[in-house]
Amino acid sequence: MPISEKIVVGTSGYSYYDWKGVFYPADIKSSEMLAFYCTKFNGLEINSSFYKLHIYRFYKNLDEKTPDYFQFIVKIFRDITHKRREIDEALRKSKQAVEPLIAKGKFGGFLAQFPPSFSFSQINLDYIKNVKEALVDLPLFIEFRNPSWCREETYISFQKSDISYVCVDGPKLPELMPRQDIVTTKFAYMRFHGRNKEAWMKPPMGKKYNYNYSYEELIECKDKIKKMLDKCNKIFIFFNNGINGYAPKNALQLMEMLGLKSESCCN
Repeated sequence: MPISEKIVVGTSGYSYYDWKGVFYPADIKSSEMLAFYCTKFNGLEINSSFYKLHIYRFYKNLDEKTPDYFQFIVKIFRDITHKRREIDEALRKSKQAVEPLIAKGKFGGFLAQFPPSFSFSQINLDYIKNVKEALVDLPLFIEFRNPSWCREETYISFQKSDISYVCVDGPKLPELMPRQDIVTTKFAYMRFHGRNKEAWMKPPMGKKYNYNYSYEELIECKDKIKKMLDKCNKIFIFFNNGINGYAPKNALQLMEMLGLKSESCCN
């Protein structure tokens, strides 16, 4: 399998006004952003789905506006990851809504981002397994914000249950997840949050993702990704350091380091 087919690269969201004149042309219309984005990347994380349950038509529109090769990761609705009560209806609606993407082979999976308060326990591990069982054969990626999950019991359980572990790149702080290269299924995943240590330690929260990766930092990440590629069929890589257009900038830089040009992803 060519390396370009094994690597999906993109950003967490795409419709940001502060990307105009940095990533997008300065005079671009909002309605033109996705088409432009698709000329550069072959994947996208949908973040708005965390805040509301989108309907079938929302994903049908995304399918109609994107090329055949394109891949979407859908962040799962926050009630499922944060409230964790009476979730059956939310899961049913989530599965039904993404059917247009599934039908066209554009659905990469659901991303479940759990809060820092969600620590390791057998009850919480069973909860994740139950969510996966409800999704049946749809891929599920789990991102933790609590380092208590960094243990063999987690990795082995995920392998047995076909649940994909999300590796994150962020500041080195004891309360945050470490930088890892864990792969638990045929799909690997890495999210880049930036390394703005001071902003993660104290407010304002909005500046957490204000970070521009250096060349040396991206080289370090590239080497880790290559190790992960040896253990999976496909890797999803998304940059969440969206402030000031750093996410698309760093994503393009990493693609070049991996020998991927926009044309090779978007042929």
